[in-house]
Amino acid sequence: MSLQATEKRKETLASMCDERARIVQDQFNVSMNHIQAMSILISTFHHAKSPSAIDQVLIFNICNIFLCQPSDSAEK
Repeated sequence: MSLQATEKRKETLASMCDERARIVQDQFNVSMNHIQAMSILISTFHHAKSPSAIDQVLIFNICNIFLCQPSDSAEK
């Protein structure tokens, strides 16, 4: 195999790794956004409420909304 072909393959592999790293970072950011949104929802329904307006069914439904929602980055 020629030196040029080897270098081209190294560059291609590095580019693929960079793209995968960007995808993983995007997925992480989406997950963090979901966690932040869930914490806001939970605190809204729970904070200064006596009794709390949150029950197990509500938590289950909220989690299903966030976990079952396809992310934009997964479609790319």
